[in-house]
Amino acid sequence: MAYINEPNRISFISKFLIRAIEKFMGAKLEIARLLLWYPKAALSSAILESLITFNDKEINKRLLKLIRMQVSISAVCSFCIDMNSSDYQTQNITAQEIEALQRKIDLEKVSTFSAKEKAALKFTQELTLTPSSIQPDTVQKLKEEFSERGIAVVVSTVAQVSYWTKMMQGFGIPPAGFSKDCPVLLTQRNSST
Repeated sequence: MAYINEPNRISFISKFLIRAIEKFMGAKLEIARLLLWYPKAALSSAILESLITFNDKEINKRLLKLIRMQVSISAVCSFCIDMNSSDYQTQNITAQEIEALQRKIDLEKVSTFSAKEKAALKFTQELTLTPSSIQPDTVQKLKEEFSERGIAVVVSTVAQVSYWTKMMQGFGIPPAGFSKDCPVLLTQRNSST
């Protein structure tokens, strides 16, 4: 249950759009309703979401999913972990790789990560620290693996997911049930009981 209630009155157009989004997503998205308290935030959030990169000529779906999962795990955002980990198997993300995202094992020790994935994930881990602590050698490895445009996609993906982690945590929105078998969520559920 979120910290605040959704508005009592929602316009027909807003209801229609929210229902369409929820049907597409396959779950109730409480955040869409809560943002209607401040329509400017709802509009800017919708625009941000519509511009998220899901596949790119330089950065494939698997790497984008890994980056999203890494940011969600680093922020300890249950909703975001749930959403960004859904269908992790379709991108051939292994349990060992998830343990590396959780920082239980070193990224460098996971042989199934490519050099490009290791560079992006190491950068993502350092960028999501508070305060950020990006090391020069991490930037060098990132530059070896990505073009400037590719780095911009990595950074903007981290920022977009970070935006949503703060939004979900700020409103107290629980997981929506996108990924019932994700090892990260199972670990969280078991440790909180």
